[in-house]
Amino acid sequence: MPLRETLDQVGVAGQLVTGHGFAAGARHYEVVLEIDGASPEGGQPVQLATTTLIFTHCVEVAYAARPEAIREDDSAVTNAVATSDITLVDQSAKAARWSEALGLPMYEAILETTAYTLRLVFADVEVASVPAQNDWVGGSQP
Repeated sequence: MPLRETLDQVGVAGQLVTGHGFAAGARHYEVVLEIDGASPEGGQPVQLATTTLIFTHCVEVAYAARPEAIREDDSAVTNAVATSDITLVDQSAKAARWSEALGLPMYEAILETTAYTLRLVFADVEVASVPAQNDWVGGSQP
């Protein structure tokens, strides 16, 4: 599946970012999301899955905190919500330099949250999801 389609399918806007950082070996960068959806009764959203976006061959990461998040308690950063879907940077000079150096197609993406902005340069993205343990998921409602 093309990269843009993969990112669009996950749909990170409005989802809770519960963690991010380099995976073991520091070659791939992971962004962990709690994917929520409406409850069958129309009440509060319920967690449907924990989804990890794995940015492979990640060669650059830039983290910029939002001042208002730093002034608040730790929960503002640890409970950051994605404010939009992940944006791919068109004609990224950084990605072009790395593509030439590595001989791989490289991309630059931006993830904005309520607490910080991440900019990543990487080769591809993989998605790993683990369904939440809600009784009603899969057709069985409470």
